[in-house]
Amino acid sequence: MAADSRVRWRCRRGIRELDLVFARFLDRHYATLTPAASACFDLLLQEHDLEIYDWLMGRIPPPSDYLALLALLALDSESVRSGTPA
Repeated sequence: MAADSRVRWRCRRGIRELDLVFARFLDRHYATLTPAASACFDLLLQEHDLEIYDWLMGRIPPPSDYLALLALLALDSESVRSGTPA
């Protein structure tokens, strides 16, 4: 399932780094998410930006429900931080 414009809009955050991570995630992984993972992603988008950012940076432990999803996001976070092209 490809990300529609509503999902892309919800991925626009108040932190530029999260915008980049979510954009790469949508392009690379969103289409392959299971329905359960897609529902988990929807819940993640309801969280506060700073909490998501801290989870990705390893500053605070994330809720266990998000671990698998955050692992995928972390891959895209690493590529954003290292400047690796999409």
